[in-house]
Amino acid sequence: MKELLKSLNRLNKIYEQFDLLNFRAHKAMPLTFNKKDSKELLRQNKRMYFSYSYLNKEKTRLTNLILSQTVNLKDPLFKQKRMLHPELIDKALKLKNIDESHAKEMEDIPNRNRKINKLKRLIAMIQDESIGLCQGYLTQMKVLIYQNKMHVFEERTEKYQPHELLNDLDFRTRIMQFDYDRYMFDEFTPESFLDYLIFEKVQRHTTYIRSYDARVLIPEADACGFSGIAYEVEIDGIRECYVTFKGTEADMDYTERSRRKRLDKFLLEGYKDWNYNVNAILVGNDTENRQMMVARDFISYLQNNIQDNCLLYGLGHSLGGHFVQTLQLTDDCFAGGYTLNSAPINLKQVQIINPELFDEATWNKLFELTRDKTNGNIRNSEIKKLLPREYPEIINQSFEQDLTQVSTKSPIRSGSDTSGNTILITGNIHLEIT
Repeated sequence: MKELLKSLNRLNKIYEQFDLLNFRAHKAMPLTFNKKDSKELLRQNKRMYFSYSYLNKEKTRLTNLILSQTVNLKDPLFKQKRMLHPELIDKALKLKNIDESHAKEMEDIPNRNRKINKLKRLIAMIQDESIGLCQGYLTQMKVLIYQNKMHVFEERTEKYQPHELLNDLDFRTRIMQFDYDRYMFDEFTPESFLDYLIFEKVQRHTTYIRSYDARVLIPEADACGFSGIAYEVEIDGIRECYVTFKGTEADMDYTERSRRKRLDKFLLEGYKDWNYNVNAILVGNDTENRQMMVARDFISYLQNNIQDNCLLYGLGHSLGGHFVQTLQLTDDCFAGGYTLNSAPINLKQVQIINPELFDEATWNKLFELTRDKTNGNIRNSEIKKLLPREYPEIINQSFEQDLTQVSTKSPIRSGSDTSGNTILITGNIHLEIT
């Protein structure tokens, strides 16, 4: 079993390298396809093709090894849990089938000599590797093993420390991504996935774990399109609750058999989020605040049901980041948090949600400052002085090429209400004007 785990981890690292190579290939792609730009690709193409060739061969070798190790695996546990071994073999076969299908698809991709076309071909080959799906199968196999053979996983001796998971970038990314990938783990409970993920990151076992789904607990959540899930965990006596808010991106529900119903559901989910983005965040329309109201109800439910000594953390990307930052400003509810390319906060919406946050004079001053577009540094300093406090517990990061950054000139994000007022919370949570 330990040898199988080693092979699973090695193959997962190969897929991580595919992902990195895909990033490098897209970064090398010129924005304009003239001869001068194309010539500069020659040296990069050769290096990247060599890297891909090596990774592809190693992927096939490890995939075959994993299938062989899984089929030949002998363990007394299989007599007690007769379905465990077939489930592991099934996932290993799926990895093998994807690898073989990929090899056949590559034969049909034209191999042209022009440098720009060779780079396009490389990107097409990497994308056909089904990186996310294969990593999902690898994780499923590891979750199955962890559930049934926990003792083969070596636990560290040092006790878990508060914020340790929150400070782990990969943990933050994967727990936020899980809400989009839940269809891949349909046969597992959210607790099973998170239980393994936590051990993978900190090498300590959880003693308590429970998930809370907003769409199960709050009837209005599904109707308005709000999606959030919270995980209460205990590790070495430390209780933490991670609240993940889903972003605008709608995901396809593959548990729905009808293709038409899947598409209808996908489009409806996307419409609900964009309706909130436009009317609540950009316009500040008080009739379209339902998602924010549900978010506040969800947090209130958690505060009333999790342990008193449990630290509450908020995480979210895009629209999810907007919920984290707005809730922290209006209700000061998180002990820590992380947002990635957060959608902007609307000052008008904040006033509607919590009019008592500032007195009338401060509100008027804030609206006046956000209307003024001159001397940004001084203006931002003045806005920061009007906030109740600084918010260093929230980590905010952004990438310029994210869709939420299209309308800005820098990694700092801004938004505007109907009066042209622009407001943002970023690193240390302060309002920013661009």
